[in-house]
Amino acid sequence: MSRQPRAAARRALVGEATSIASSRSRELTAVVLEEREVLLERTRLLERIHEALTQKVSTQQGVIERMEREAEAAMATWHTEYDELEDELIEAQERVTVLEGELAGERARVR
Repeated sequence: MSRQPRAAARRALVGEATSIASSRSRELTAVVLEEREVLLERTRLLERIHEALTQKVSTQQGVIERMEREAEAAMATWHTEYDELEDELIEAQERVTVLEGELAGERARVR
């Protein structure tokens, strides 16, 4: 075989290999672009989910803080009412002591 047919055959093989490589490169580029779009869409979805969860957590924290304030107010009210009832009880005990003293005095006078 002479040099020219070999060179022509080599050029043909190189051309065919280049064409195949170029075609495969375009196919892979298309696949990479599709995968990139899928990943971008998933990223956007995750961002929306993150945003929604952040909003929900913020709302929950607001509810918890409100409930804590309400509980503190209820406890303050309870302590005030307890103190008032305790004062009334002390006053009632003092009146009972006075009445018991008066009763003892009346009994002693009646005898």
